[in-house]
Amino acid sequence: MSFMKKEIFIYQPARVCIGRSHRNCILPNNVGTRRMHTNTIIHHTLAYGNVLFTRSRLPASHSVCDRCPQQSRHLSNNAPAQNGPGRNKNLPSTPARTRFAPSPTGQLHIGGLRTALFSYLLAKKTKGQFILRIEDTDQKRLVTGAEAQICDDLKWAGLQWDEGPGVGGPYGPYKQSERNHIYLQYTQQLLDTSAAYRCFCTPQSSETPDAGSSYVTSGCYQSCGTRSLEESDERASRSETYTVRLRTPTDAHKRIYQDLIHGKIQRLKRSPGTSSSSEAESGFSAAESILLKSDGTPTYHLANVVDDHLMKITHVIRGSEWMASTPLHYDLYAAFGWEPPQFAHVSLLADENKAKLSKRSSTGLVLDVRGMREQENVLPVALCNFLALLGWSNPQKDDLKDMQSLISDFDLKFTKGNTIVRTEKLWYLQKMHVAKICSEASTGISTSGHKFEEIVDQILPSASLLCSSTPHIAMFSSGLVNADAAIRAQCRRVLLVDPKAYRTPHQYVNQRNQYFFTYDRSRVPDEPDANSEERPGVRRNDLRSFTNDFIQSLQCSEAFNRLRPLTLAGQTDETANRMGESSCQSLLQSILCVSEEITKALDAAIRGRASPHIDFSQCDPLALQKQDALAIWMLASKQVRSEQEAQQVVEEHKRWKMGLLHFLREKLAYGQAGPNIGQVMALLGLDECRRRLAGQR
Repeated sequence: MSFMKKEIFIYQPARVCIGRSHRNCILPNNVGTRRMHTNTIIHHTLAYGNVLFTRSRLPASHSVCDRCPQQSRHLSNNAPAQNGPGRNKNLPSTPARTRFAPSPTGQLHIGGLRTALFSYLLAKKTKGQFILRIEDTDQKRLVTGAEAQICDDLKWAGLQWDEGPGVGGPYGPYKQSERNHIYLQYTQQLLDTSAAYRCFCTPQSSETPDAGSSYVTSGCYQSCGTRSLEESDERASRSETYTVRLRTPTDAHKRIYQDLIHGKIQRLKRSPGTSSSSEAESGFSAAESILLKSDGTPTYHLANVVDDHLMKITHVIRGSEWMASTPLHYDLYAAFGWEPPQFAHVSLLADENKAKLSKRSSTGLVLDVRGMREQENVLPVALCNFLALLGWSNPQKDDLKDMQSLISDFDLKFTKGNTIVRTEKLWYLQKMHVAKICSEASTGISTSGHKFEEIVDQILPSASLLCSSTPHIAMFSSGLVNADAAIRAQCRRVLLVDPKAYRTPHQYVNQRNQYFFTYDRSRVPDEPDANSEERPGVRRNDLRSFTNDFIQSLQCSEAFNRLRPLTLAGQTDETANRMGESSCQSLLQSILCVSEEITKALDAAIRGRASPHIDFSQCDPLALQKQDALAIWMLASKQVRSEQEAQQVVEEHKRWKMGLLHFLREKLAYGQAGPNIGQVMALLGLDECRRRLAGQR
């Protein structure tokens, strides 16, 4: 049976192949086929009895045939996606040596960090080495301090190099400005083999007759490539200025240039300039590439190829803007007689208008790594996660990945077109990573303590600024002499009870959780008419009276005091600045305990106010939490005479509770969404709650 690029339905009750529909896949005992959806290859759909099964819903008796290239991926809905043979075809079987070679001409852009990340992941996936090399041959464009900043940014992101500046290695030095003698040596080798020649032409200014303006041509216009090596050496010995150009190979138009992502790369033709070459050859030889500049320093192309070879680089991952230079690099490897590394050109990053991504997004977001760190307060794990998903085809369903899971899942399956950068995904990943870190810290996972404290460090400046006008927060329940340590303790509490709302420090502290650190009465919603109903059947005056009575009689002081030792009261300020995972775990448990006691007391007070004629002391605590169970208990214990009366009591409790919770949130937290009201009261403290409800703040 011949398979076309169409959807194939295989009607076969026997054991069948459930792989993808490849031409070489042989299925025995075919009963019949029908084709749908022209020009689309779909996984086999099998008729088993009277039921159609897609590949992810097949009976267990079905399998993949030995000849199908896609053998084991997505065999069931519950099976995790794996890096099967099809995905791993480009991964080397031996350790890869990759490199990141930035130029210290400014801040490291997120596109550069993405390229470094992919190189790092490939090296670690294959248990190889990741090399950092500084390409600083263009001395005129160097920026003071840029090299140190790039190194710092890479370390911050977790991309520690195995060889390079500050680390050393067997193939150093790792700065091109310190390797010029090496480039001169290999340039002479090319001259000796006639693979390159000296060009004594100087840049010429020419007038274009139709445009009337001048331009500078950089091609060789004196046929320097035809001069003998002896003549060239003699002119060079007289200190004549020259450049060294690579001689275009005669078989250039027949050469194949491979790329792991794009397949074959086409050689681009160059502008003929002023060359006298024939039209057929001008596309290749009109402006043969300069390898050594007139000042004796190498161009990027020569230094790049020589360094990659001497440092034994096996895989080069770089942006697709360098794809046009790849044939030249292949030609250089051929001229030296060296085996080239494997190239993988990843997609360029583009904004939402499909333009090349600049250093600042249309929303004002700074897109260099330093700006992301210092201005946007992006976590390194969130940024690396975000960048890895830009152009890489994630084999798993879950996009939330730390560095270890990125290494585990990484392969060389990339998209080919430009990748649109949408920062909404970055903030989503930031929020999810913070939630994960806080959750792990609160459950005692030993690897998350320092990560949790890093988040505390980020929000502490904003919290301290807010607390400068509210000394009661700084001193609440801490027993710490140093107010900064007490504010840090409050930051920990807030993160533990509200871990899923973090985006940036300013958003989290100044917008979401401001009321935990300061209090501004002007932000409390305006008071309606005193006799108005907060909720149907509950007047606001009644709520205010009830709340005052409840707060004054609240017997949770002992529970509140349980928070004191867990904020490191009585310890030195230095010790108070850090908490282990066990402390985070105990602190959250204490907060939840206090919150639960407040909630129970509040529910009991509501029942006493809404239905004083009913004795709830004998009711099962679980039944008190569910309306249906409470109604059944009231009927069974003859607390009410009918099901209708039981339902009325339940509705009265519900009205009071809704009104009261709304009233408390307005007074204590400006009416903003956030943790439940028991947790809000636990973190504010009993005294502060009383002051806010009494209008003393």
